[in-house]
Amino acid sequence: MRSFVDYYGLLAIPMALLFAEVWNFRKHSKIIVFGIVFLSLLQSNFFLEKYKGGTLHYDSTSKASFWHSFWDLRPQEGYWELLETPDYPKALEGIDAIKKRQ
Repeated sequence: MRSFVDYYGLLAIPMALLFAEVWNFRKHSKIIVFGIVFLSLLQSNFFLEKYKGGTLHYDSTSKASFWHSFWDLRPQEGYWELLETPDYPKALEGIDAIKKRQ
């Protein structure tokens, strides 16, 4: 995640061009585009808070654990049992596998 910080300045150019083009649209089109941007920012902040609270694991989040605590900023009971740790040696061989819990 940290490596993309270097590209923020570069990615700001197309975003500025998008906003410049949208500025010439009709009012309802502006509201839709800026609404989508605003909702995307809210979603990003929400998932950042979930990660900081421990509800999004950095490598073991499964579909079940994600939906189990979707609206919660802190892990709920049963969350840790739903995590699925990848099997890294098999992943290096190109095999999609998950380690069995002991």
